[in-house]
Amino acid sequence: MRTTISLDDQIHEAIRAKAFQERRSFSAVANALLGSALGIASDTPTARRLGRYQGRIWIADDFDETPDAFLEALDEPLA
Repeated sequence: MRTTISLDDQIHEAIRAKAFQERRSFSAVANALLGSALGIASDTPTARRLGRYQGRIWIADDFDETPDAFLEALDEPLA
């Protein structure tokens, strides 16, 4: 249900900051806080936490080797 309420500036800022930290919407955080204050269980699932990256990261070690074709392209005039 959509409704309009007036919030104190401090409450609005606290909800906004919590939503940002948890990467959730303002409405989701406000609903959860109001539901817990009123003793109502929330039907919305909690935010999913991402696991660690399990693969390998490869970093090229040829940064000092610039291809000749690239260097020649830099010298060509723009059309």
